[in-house]
Amino acid sequence: MKFVKCNYKLDEPRSELRHRNNERQVFKLGVVFGLNRGCCVSLMVPKEFIKPFRRPSAQEDVLFRLKNNPFYNWRKLLYMVAQRFKALSQEKRCEYYKETTTCLILDDTIQPKKGKRLEAIGKVFDHVLHRYLLGMKGLFLCYWDEISTIPLDFSFYNEKGKNQKRPYGFSKRELQARYSKARPGESCGYKRFLELKKSKIESGLVMIKRSLRFGFIPQYVLTDGWFSTKEFIWKI
Repeated sequence: MKFVKCNYKLDEPRSELRHRNNERQVFKLGVVFGLNRGCCVSLMVPKEFIKPFRRPSAQEDVLFRLKNNPFYNWRKLLYMVAQRFKALSQEKRCEYYKETTTCLILDDTIQPKKGKRLEAIGKVFDHVLHRYLLGMKGLFLCYWDEISTIPLDFSFYNEKGKNQKRPYGFSKRELQARYSKARPGESCGYKRFLELKKSKIESGLVMIKRSLRFGFIPQYVLTDGWFSTKEFIWKI
């Protein structure tokens, strides 16, 4: 994997600023279309109105640039959606439940994959099947209040393993064939990529602290038994 730190100047060209503003508008439209079950511009505007102003169809590069931009803080976006959902459901919660039990649910699972050329892909051990699988491990944090389960945070991890000749369960040729991407050192994407090599207990504690800062105060924390280390329980 290649990590490249880049220092960006504050004086950006006008074309770059205009480019970022366009991406923000595309993102807002994407959210609106997603909430309307896949609706698009052609379905929202009558054909009689579009026909006189018809131009060549827009390219999908705009959407790809938005999704691949490492500076977008997708984690903060998820928390903002969760905060909004919690605020909208507050009235219903108070109507049906005078006292509710709240908890944070921290759990990990394996995300199996098939392609060996995906970024950061490798073989991870499945403790349920007792064998290695191609994929990554994911750690997920949710907030539960007896009415709704709200997703808050997630991160992915890989396992290098103890075999020095085949790290991540791959040969040198397979490792070189994996996709790699250079990200600016101060971008959100670069910081999240570094989480691949952290321990899940350490990342779980960071997730819980982050959820507290965003206003999700639980009464309990629900995890698997292997999270019950001395460090984890003491910090909770």
